Amino acid sequence: MAGHRPAHEALILSRGADFVHSWTIADLDPDLDPAVVARIEFARNPATTAAVITTWTASEITARTIAFRQESAVCDALPAGLRYRLMLTVPQTGDDLDICLAVGNVHRIQ
Repeated sequence: MAGHRPAHEALILSRGADFVHSWTIADLDPDLDPAVVARIEFARNPATTAAVITTWTASEITARTIAFRQESAVCDALPAGLRYRLMLTVPQTGDDLDICLAVGNVHRIQ
């Protein structure tokens, strides 16, 4: 199969709790470029035309990890069932390289 298949996993939120999570890149992958930008985009459904309703920017990116932290007030505004995707933008000469690393649904555990 050709093409990149993003990891499929739930993004779990809980009322009153901050979201703190980091993704670690695979051992065989090269280190992340210091200029890389990462974000989590949220949409109401998985359609390619679905509007992004909010975006979280990574709080820290190292050579091997992408970390996010969002305060509970921001997290509490997101309902269960939203779709998310973790996007990585690698600056390049000409067009930037955009990679989807993970996709899934928002789950609420109260």
